[in-house]
Amino acid sequence: MIKLRRYITLSLLAVFTLGLSGGCVYYNTFYNARKSFNEAEKARKKSKSSRGGSGQYKKAIEKSLKVVENYPNSKYYDDALYLLGVSYYYSEQYPKAERRFREIIANYPESEYIKDVNLYLAKSKLMQNDMADAMQLFEEMEEKDPHLYAVANTRRLAITGLEWQIVSADEVRGGVNRAAADEAADYCRDMLNRIETFDETLQHLALAIGRNIAIAELVWEKVEDELRLTNICPIDFGRITFDEFGQPRILTQEEEVDGIALPPNKFVVHTPHSVNGHAARGGLLRVTAMS
Repeated sequence: MIKLRRYITLSLLAVFTLGLSGGCVYYNTFYNARKSFNEAEKARKKSKSSRGGSGQYKKAIEKSLKVVENYPNSKYYDDALYLLGVSYYYSEQYPKAERRFREIIANYPESEYIKDVNLYLAKSKLMQNDMADAMQLFEEMEEKDPHLYAVANTRRLAITGLEWQIVSADEVRGGVNRAAADEAADYCRDMLNRIETFDETLQHLALAIGRNIAIAELVWEKVEDELRLTNICPIDFGRITFDEFGQPRILTQEEEVDGIALPPNKFVVHTPHSVNGHAARGGLLRVTAMS
């Protein structure tokens, strides 16, 4: 009987030790992944380049994958997914980053990382030139986050709360015919005052403060033997795409995939900021969503 009790005790101790050992293994794996990730973040921020810390991000990917693949039931699983997604993003592996961010959103909607995950998902879509999905994600972020909405709206109101005005070219640069410049300014004021929805169009163009791009179409009509501006119509963000050089294009019924280049004197394009020459890769939402 004594031998049996001793055998049971030793067996339980062995099981406990194995369990504790397994827990230590996956924690150590995650700890090493987190350490590499933090070093990568520090190097990237110090270099002020999205490519800084690439070597450490690679190590973070390798170690985070071990947690994801070998310990799917661990309490650090969503942490590892987040490290993996962000490391993929800064390693410019955007489809892989998107996959991990969507996994977190689907399986861990209450995760402490969910706010940043939504932001990185939208940024990943932008970097893949998927403008429609990215703009939709930014809209959802603004709707769900009171702080983000307040910051973006405050910035927009600082612009749209002002009275719009047309300034004569003579007032901003020399060497122009004052009479002709004043006449042109008066003509523009008259045309814009005739557009009943002009204030709404300005509100739409102000959305670029958050999304970094907004476009409106100039509608010209022949009136009394002259070409006149009769309307300025906002372009839905879902119709905006970009070419390989980061130039905006407009999707039409005839060109549903690649869109058309913007003809001269036909569109107003508002792009307050730009990242790497790409109009869609800046914007207030990308910055304030991290605060």
